[in-house]
This record gives sequence, structure tokens and C-alpha cells, in this order.
Amino acid sequence: MHKYMVMYIRKMSLFFSFCFLLYTSQAAESSGAWIRINQLGYLPKGIKVAVWVGKQGTAAETFQVLEAKTSALVFRGKTSAAYGAYGPFNQSYRLNFSAFTKPGHYYIQCGEVRSPVFRLADNIYEGTADFSLRYMRQQRSGFNPFLKDSCHTKDGFTMYGPMRDSTHIDVSGGWHDATDYLQYVTTSANATYHLLAAYRDFPEVFSDRHQANGLEGSNGTADVLDEAKWGLNWLLKMHPKKNWMFNQLADDRDHAGMRLPNKDLVDYGMGQGNARVVYFANGEPQGLGKYKNRSTGLASTAGKFSSAFALAASVYQKTDPGLAKLFREKSLSAYSLGLARPGVSQTAPNREPYFYEEDNWVDDMELASAALYRLTGGQHYLKQSLQYSLAEQVTPWMGADTARHYQWYPFHNFGHAELAAATDGKTKAALIGYYRQGIEKVLGKAKQNAFYRGVPFIWCSNNLTTSFAIQCALYRKLSGDEQYAELEQACVDWLFGCNPWGKCMVYGMPAMGDTPGDPHSSLSYLYHYPLDGGLVDGPVYGSIFKHLRGLTLSKPDAYAEFQSDLVVYHDDKGDYSTNEPTMDGTASLVYLLAGKASEARHNITFPESHGAIIRGDTSSKKLALVFTGDEFGDGAAFIANALKQEQVHGSFFLTGNFYRNKDFKKVIAQLKQDGNYLGSHSDRHLLYCDWGKRDSLLVTKAQFEKDIAAGYLELKKFGIEKNQAPYFLPPYEWYNDTIASWTRSLDLHLVNFTPGTRSNADYTYPEMGAKYINSETVQQSILNYEQKDKNGLNGFILLVHIGTDPRRKDKFYSRLPRLIPALKSKGYQFVRIDELLKQEPAGIPAAYLKDSLPALVAKCKNLLDHAYMAQTLIAETDTLPGWEGLPVKLYAYKTGKDLYTGQPKTGKVYLLNPSAEKLATWIMTTCWEVKKSVEAKYINKVFETIRGQSGAQFPVKGVVYEDQYTRNFQEPYIFKDGVTVYVADSTMFPRDKTCTPAQLDFYLRIENKDLKAQTGRYGRIISTTREMYLANGGTADVGDAEHRKIKWLDIVKDLYKKAWRSDKNELMIAWARQNL
Repeated sequence: MHKYMVMYIRKMSLFFSFCFLLYTSQAAESSGAWIRINQLGYLPKGIKVAVWVGKQGTAAETFQVLEAKTSALVFRGKTSAAYGAYGPFNQSYRLNFSAFTKPGHYYIQCGEVRSPVFRLADNIYEGTADFSLRYMRQQRSGFNPFLKDSCHTKDGFTMYGPMRDSTHIDVSGGWHDATDYLQYVTTSANATYHLLAAYRDFPEVFSDRHQANGLEGSNGTADVLDEAKWGLNWLLKMHPKKNWMFNQLADDRDHAGMRLPNKDLVDYGMGQGNARVVYFANGEPQGLGKYKNRSTGLASTAGKFSSAFALAASVYQKTDPGLAKLFREKSLSAYSLGLARPGVSQTAPNREPYFYEEDNWVDDMELASAALYRLTGGQHYLKQSLQYSLAEQVTPWMGADTARHYQWYPFHNFGHAELAAATDGKTKAALIGYYRQGIEKVLGKAKQNAFYRGVPFIWCSNNLTTSFAIQCALYRKLSGDEQYAELEQACVDWLFGCNPWGKCMVYGMPAMGDTPGDPHSSLSYLYHYPLDGGLVDGPVYGSIFKHLRGLTLSKPDAYAEFQSDLVVYHDDKGDYSTNEPTMDGTASLVYLLAGKASEARHNITFPESHGAIIRGDTSSKKLALVFTGDEFGDGAAFIANALKQEQVHGSFFLTGNFYRNKDFKKVIAQLKQDGNYLGSHSDRHLLYCDWGKRDSLLVTKAQFEKDIAAGYLELKKFGIEKNQAPYFLPPYEWYNDTIASWTRSLDLHLVNFTPGTRSNADYTYPEMGAKYINSETVQQSILNYEQKDKNGLNGFILLVHIGTDPRRKDKFYSRLPRLIPALKSKGYQFVRIDELLKQEPAGIPAAYLKDSLPALVAKCKNLLDHAYMAQTLIAETDTLPGWEGLPVKLYAYKTGKDLYTGQPKTGKVYLLNPSAEKLATWIMTTCWEVKKSVEAKYINKVFETIRGQSGAQFPVKGVVYEDQYTRNFQEPYIFKDGVTVYVADSTMFPRDKTCTPAQLDFYLRIENKDLKAQTGRYGRIISTTREMYLANGGTADVGDAEHRKIKWLDIVKDLYKKAWRSDKNELMIAWARQNL
């Protein structure tokens, strides 16, 4: 890349035009003020508030929102009244720009203070819930899919139970609670409930990319349900008999230093690494060492067991009745134990005084009885649940300044919402009112500061924040009352950077944000494994921090200027109080983010019926004409000519029978040539489910998958691959939720016609009697719907048959030459189904991908085939520290000529080069993201830049010889994590432009401690600079062109790793925003 240094110097004038966009610590220090934002971004139609904080002076009376790239003023707002001092700041203000709704990239300026760049988009929450599931999988005990190894498989031996102490019982599985490897029913059952509720309430936002064991690969089940099932399996082991209930696995003897769970050798008296103690829930104080808890009963744990099992029974009752019956039985038995032994069952300490000091239990029994009422309809459960709701109307921490550790848990009461959803009238109003009381208590404190912060800074304050945001959302949805929406959003904003430290509290989210980089975690500390999606504990009162035992920061505090006596947070592995991710907090976050993603999706309406998409965006005057066909194709040629004459495209879903029919091959070829969408309608036109009983399947999953595969084989004969036709319209337009799930497992999107018109009845004929619908009636139903429905035909999927039984003489397709112009005259556009739904990578229309992607893949393959460093493969590893799980390859190569020996120079390097398909996809999504275009001029510019700067080679570690054309030799550059670095040991400098064998091996082992503080400027594979990263919304302190901080290595590494697992490369996008 250095051969292009002159070119970049010439372009520095362009960089200077963007310099005022950049948010750096130096700029902040000079003004003594900061603007804190939600670094994840804002929904265009949502509440949007930033917070100005300063250590000196006051904010300007107005603020501006400016477009990131052009600095064009797009919105001017009035700064709020001053909120006064808060934490380390002398003054603070709220900057509300909710009235501005245009999607894009922007920054805020208030006086001389500028914010980082942020994004307004409807998809900011897309995929976030799935991302947090990564942490849940990583926390699994038993088989751990992240480590691809097993741990704690010998658990455990019993204490306090009716059986003899030290009796072995199988309680392996479940989740580790946090960085320690203890496991509690109280947190695990609550986490399981959140995951089940997220699946029940927001199923559309979750994907299926992992198997039940957590390894990659779809299994026909949403990943969130797989994760909930993992928790349920452990809960079943912890409640093995009607009168047996265990509460906890392991204790604080676990706190024996950092180690991986599969290397855990802690001895609980059974030998190193053997069984751990499992505590039987007996309703009495427990503790095997110096300290004991204050347990008074069983109801807190029994209620959590019961609610999780009841919800599981409801979720599984259609798909697995046998399993649902088991969950129902377990729910009832656990509930009976709670009724018999009211009171709390706290976790057990041993050597240390810390434990979960839960003091409430009626909330757990309220949720359990509400869940049982919704499951069984038993009125006595409703009565009991209402009695419990009266006993604790408000979760006690709300409005309080402090609380003991997990004293009031769960941190919000789902029971009120479950009851409210099952009741009406005054009862429902009262339950909603309980939520409002709690919200008002928090609001009373929140409105006194600019961050709208009313949640106390006790241990796990981020968990409380997440739960409170959920309660606000539940209240809003149940009541329709929006008055607390700003408080709700302030909690979400806090978690993603709108806080005193400007720190996002979720590891790796967002990718360009300032997220925890040094969490309290063995996986991170020992092997630098990422903790993707994990929610850290969060800030605590300064008074709490000062009195914690065994806590020492490992390095100087990078956020020292933002700490205060009020509250502290440290991005430091030594701080287990603020920077340790927790399993139950992350599970709550999954529910919160799923709700936000679902709500955002509703801004672009894609209604579903039984799991199939039945309509597109109702805000846009676009509709799709879809045609289905099996044995009849008499209208095919007429339809093809009508579409061509009107210059519109249709979408044709045809069976394998149709594709195989020799009589139809010519017209199929014409339809494809004309640019219409060709998809599958199955192979043999099977009827999937009973007409009278939709839930009754008439095919097995194996039959379904075999038929689908056969249908796509017929499509392939016409040059159409499965990934080019991802939408599937079921035969007879008849299916159920199971068919929808099976379709998703095959990476297909199930679609069906939009109901409301009679167009799908155009197959009927007079001999069918009353079922017959003539074409005039069909046409009028379409026109009438267009006039009467508030959205007209916006987003409509209008289904017509490509052919009908010969007994129907009145062919509706013959009216298309009149219907299409009539609707066009009303402003409607006819588009293909894939354009209507736009679910291709980065929103790129499928037609563009079909036209451009194959050729680009070929170019990328040619480029990668000539990658000069990928010569002799020495080894391939997926365990290289910092790059675990990725297929890094070690190569030896020869290039150029040694000036003294005349022989080629030898190099060694770890490479992580993309595939041709991945590289091509990155290039296309980059162009689409930045220019909303995949024109050749943009594609070529990105491609040629990559070819010139890196040849698409990403050096993880090692030496890279780069041509110096003006001096006719190859200069050696040392690389780490895609960036040029400089070793601190001068004896390891390359001499005479050539590296010795010892140096080559050293470069393969280098760590940050071996390097000088300054690094190179550019990040591979397209030479992204720090300035580009910051202008694209990056917030980490990476320095600038003169102060090139080593943090840049971590940013390039993290963004490239993220790109490797997705269709987008943020490093390339950052470059493109300044160069396209």
C-alpha cells in the first residue's frame, strides 16, 4: 500500500474537508464538553435525543443536525433548559431532534462541540437480538459450541436434600452465570422465560443459523428457541421429581482465578475438575462455609420454574405435544411446591458474603399462576394471580436509591403484562396502572438529569436498565399511552453510548461503536476471545466501588475524567463490578432488542399469515403481479406479451411439472429473457395440509424437502440457481406454520397472495356452481379494494393463474392489458416480488445481483488466484489468538530479488483472504450502501482500488513485501491484524530489505507488547484510514494521521472479523464514503 502514499498525500485536501466531522478525544478536551449519542443509531420515526455535557461553560441555545458527508444543514433544534451538574459534569442539556426523520448519516453540532457520526435507519436493530444470542451460546455448560469442547460434564453431588449428602445426580448443561461458572435456577429460569417470550412475541426477527447444539447450521428451529430449549433441558434436570427441586450448582469456591471452563480444575471435595456441589432447595438458610443466606421458603424459585415451564408448554404444544405435556406437568408440580412453601430461596454463599439476596417471591408466583391460567384456562389460577399482583404492585427497587444485590428480582414483573393480556375492563386497567406507578417513581428521579437516569447505580445496573425499558415498552403497548416513550428510549440510548462515558455496554455492538474492549472474562483475558453480544454489569455508585473486595484495576483508567463520586464505570478486566457480562442480563437484552427490531419492522409493513409474507411496504405504491401454474399454461404467451407491452415485470411461481412440460419451455425462456422473476411452486404440486384442519399435515418434513429440492433442480435447467429464486409460493396457496418453519430452514422465504380480492379465484369454472367467480367480479373486487382500503393496493401481492381448466372460457388474464394501465394511471408501479420485498443483501434488488454478481465473482476469483503471497501452504488454523474460529492460513512465499544474492526474497505470513464470492458481495454491498447503485463505475473503482492496494490479501501476521516501482525493489513491511506495525526491538528490523529466518518466525509471533506505540496508517484490504473510520461513525480513540494509536489494530481486526461473517465490510464502506 505504501507505493500509493503519494496518491494519498495528493488527496489530503479531501480529508481536510471532512476533518470537522471527526470526533476525537483531543477535540473534546479542548472544549471541555461532549455530545453523547446512541451509537447504534436512531429510528427515523422514533424518539431521538442526544445529551450535551460539559465541565465548563454552557451549551449554545440552538443545535444543528448536519449531513455527515456534505455538512449540509438538515435540521435546527432548540437546546433544552439546563439540567445542571451531573456526575463529573458541571452542566448538561438534552438535544431533541425527533422531528427530523430522513434516513442517513449525520452529526450534531452545538456551538463548538460536535458529536460522532450516527445513523438514522429503520434497520438499526436488525439482527441485534441474534447477535446477543452469541453470548448465550458461549456461556453454555456441558457442550460449549464456542469452544467446541465440553465442560462440567460430571456435575454434580447433592447437599441439603432428602437423599444422602454427596449423592451424584446429573445436572450438567445450562449456562454459566457470568465470568464465574456458577449456575443458578433463579437467573437461568428468568433467562429462559425471556428467550421464550421473545420467540413468542417477536418470532419474525430471529434467524435459524445454528443447530440445537449451538454449532453452525440450520435445523428448522429459530436460534432463540434452540437457546431457550438449552435452558429448559437444564431446568428439567434441576426439578427431576415432583417434590425435588434444586436451586444452585457450584458456589464461590469457583472464584479461583481465570481459566477456561473446559480447563476448570476447581476441587469441591471430589477431586480436581470433578463433580461440583448442587444445592437442594429446602427453604431454609444455606451455606457450607463461613457465610449463609437468609432463605425462608421455596416460592421464589418454584415460581420461576413454573412460569418458564408453562410458557414452554404453550410454545411447544403445536409442534411437540409430548414435550409440551412434560413441561405442563413440571410447571404444575413446581407451582405446587411454591404454594406449599411461600418465601424466598436465595443463592448460597460459602467463603465470601456475596450472594443473590432476593427478598420478593409474590412476583414469581404471580407470573407462574398467570402463565398457568393462559395455558390451562383454570379460573383458580387467575384468582391466585390477581391476589399475588395486589401484594406487590410495583417492583420495589423502582423509585429507590439503592438495593442489595438482586434483592428485588426479576427486575421487572412480567406477571402484570401476562395478566393484563388475559383480562379486560377494570382488572386490566388496574394491572396496567401498576406498571405506570413504577414508571412514575423512576421518572420522578429521571427528569432531574439530562440523561433521564432514574435507575439506581447498584450492581448490575445495566440489567435493571434493560428490564425497566422492557416494562416501559409493555406498558406502552398495553395502554397505547406514549407519554413515557422518551424515558423508555433514554434507557436504550444509555446502553448504547448516551451516558457519561460515551460507552456502549454490549460487547461488539455496534461494530463501529466504543464497546467494552477489556471485559472481566477468562475467555477474553486469557485468549482474547470476543464476547459478542454480552451485556456488561454497568456503572455502580462510587461508594459501592470503593468497598468491594478483591478489586484492582489492571491499567490506568482511560475514562478517568468521566468518573465521579456519584458513579463509576471501568473498561478494565479488573473491575468485576461494572465490566463483567452476565447471562441473565443478556437474555433480557435479547427480549428488549427483539421488541425494538419488531417495532422497527412495522414501519415497513410486511404482514404475515401463518409464517408467510403476504404483503409488502404499504407506504409505497408498488405491487407485484404473481402468476402460479402447474398443469395449465394456456395464458403464458398472452401474459408474457402483455407484460412486455406494458413494460412491467411479473413473478412466476411454477411447479416442476410445469418446468418439465415441453410445451411450455419456449414461453418460460421468453419470460426469463424479458426479466421476469421465475420461482418455485413445488415440484409435484403436493397438498401440504388438510383443507378442513389446517394444522394437520399431509406430508412429512422429508417429503417436503425432497419435493422442494426436485423443484429447484428443474429451475436449474433454465439457468436459475436456488439463491437467485429465494421466494417460494406454496402449492394451492395452502400451508401452515410448520410449512413456514420448514421453508425457513431451507433458506427460503415463504410468500402468498394478499387477501381481500377474488383474483385467486380466477381458476374456477361454471361447473363448480356457487364457487364460480366470473372475471368481471374478479376485476371489480380489485378496483373496489383499491378504493376502500386505507392503503389501497400498496405492497399488494396480486395472484393470477397462468392457465386454467379448459372449462373456464372467461379468462381473467385476458383483462391484464386493461387492468395494468388502469392501475398505472393511479400511480402504481408493478415490480417483481424480490423488489417488492427487498430482502437481498444490503437491500440490493435481486435483479442487480443476478446481472452483476456472477461477472464480479469471476473477476475476484482471477484476482485471488494470482495472490502472490498465497504460494506454499504451511498450515491452516482456526485457533490463532485473536482470530479464533476463522480459517487463517500460514503461507511461505518468494517474490522479487535480493539485491545482494540475486535470489528471490522469502516471506512468511498468516493470511485470511476472502473467497471470490465474499469479496464480490462486499464490493456490491459497499456500492449499494454508499451510492444506492451498483453501476460499473462504482464497482470498478472499488475493485481496482483493492487490487492496487492489497490484491485482496489480508495479512493477519507476518511480513509483506511490497513493490516499490520507483526504486525497483520490494520493501518488507511487518503486518499485524491487517495494519503495518513497527517492532520495538531494533535487532528485529529487516536489514538490507531482506528478512532473516529468525525474523520471519518472530513476526509470526508478535503481540502488541512487541510493537512501538505508533502503527501504519492504513487498514487492509482497501487502505482504510482512521479518518475514514471516524467519519463513518467510529467512536474508538484510534488517534489520527499524526498520532497513530495502536488501538487501530483492534478496530481493523474486529471490523474485518465482523465482515467475514456477513455480507458487508464496514472498512470498505468507510473508504467508499469518502472516495465514491
